[in-house]
Amino acid sequence: MNIFPSLRLMAWGAIALSPLGFASTAMAAPGSFVVPTVPINAPTVNPPTTGGNFPYSRSPGSAVVIPTVPNPATSPSYPTSPYPTSPYPTVTSPGKLPPLPKQITPTPIAQPPISNSKLAYRVVVNSADVVKVSAVVPGAFRTTANGQSVVQAGVFREQGKAAELQQILNRNNLQAMVLPIQANEIPSRQPSPIMNPAPNPNSVPMPVPKSGITVVIDPGHGGGDPGAVGIGGLQEKEVTLAVSQQVVALLKQKGVNAVLTRSNDREIELEPRVQFAEQAKANVFVSIHANSFDADRTDVSGIETYYYSGTGQSLARTIQSNLLQDLGARDRGVKQANFYVIKYTDMPAALVEIGFVTGAEDAARLSSASGRSKIAQAIARAILQYVQS
Repeated sequence: MNIFPSLRLMAWGAIALSPLGFASTAMAAPGSFVVPTVPINAPTVNPPTTGGNFPYSRSPGSAVVIPTVPNPATSPSYPTSPYPTSPYPTVTSPGKLPPLPKQITPTPIAQPPISNSKLAYRVVVNSADVVKVSAVVPGAFRTTANGQSVVQAGVFREQGKAAELQQILNRNNLQAMVLPIQANEIPSRQPSPIMNPAPNPNSVPMPVPKSGITVVIDPGHGGGDPGAVGIGGLQEKEVTLAVSQQVVALLKQKGVNAVLTRSNDREIELEPRVQFAEQAKANVFVSIHANSFDADRTDVSGIETYYYSGTGQSLARTIQSNLLQDLGARDRGVKQANFYVIKYTDMPAALVEIGFVTGAEDAARLSSASGRSKIAQAIARAILQYVQS
């Protein structure tokens, strides 16, 4: 038996017999339905409160009309919803963001401005005893750096080598520092014209050298680097240049192709001096320097000559013996050392300390024209003897 028609008939009957009946149904807007409220007849019952999804009515026979959502396909005139299409507010771009602050690079302290050219590294010891530094690094001398008195222990192209020397000095309780400096260009091969020294009638005759010999003479220091400063302000850079110029002139008189790493008062780093000798294809390299000691020890004086390898030992001994013979100076010996200019040259090389600018005996010779001439004669003759042998 099909019970659904009967149930449908009963529902319509209930609506018709209700206080609203078909009238309320007819008054409802299209697309809505009528929900009859529950009347309150018993006075003893507590009045209901409003809650849930639908309000309760106190008046019998009232009803609530609930709009339904129509099908857009069948109801094109459905009104626009009063609610926004999205429950979230529209996000708008704040515009162009402000630029990030630039990173600030700290300014180096107490360092002079340095260009982008190649650098060299100068190892100095501040406010140290030059004697103590010389015990670790022979040939160290007192000079100035950034307006302060320091002892210079060496100059290197490679930063690692400078740092290595710094560590050695620090391990010997000497507070060393590495100062980056601007390296100069390699000097020209052609020296500036110089005046030949006056011939010394008492000088020892020089042997005639072999043909095709090239000798590079290296005057120590120069320019902003005065080297050692001694009695009466006597500067090493001025003494070494004057003596070196005379040595070159004497060698040229004997037909030797002799050249200077510097022919005027300018500063040249150590590596360019070595490169100059290599490019000149020198057969002999001699670097000329002057020594120094404490200012109050004017009694310290003498000659000493250094070599690095066996090829330079014979050259160093020949120079030392000729200087002692001509000058009658104190003999401080021939010694082995790893000075940059004699360590990194491929040809036989020697570094000679022609006296102490701080010693009373040596300073008198180094500051006089006759004394410098004797020194130059002895070095030139030693070089000629060496190349002859």
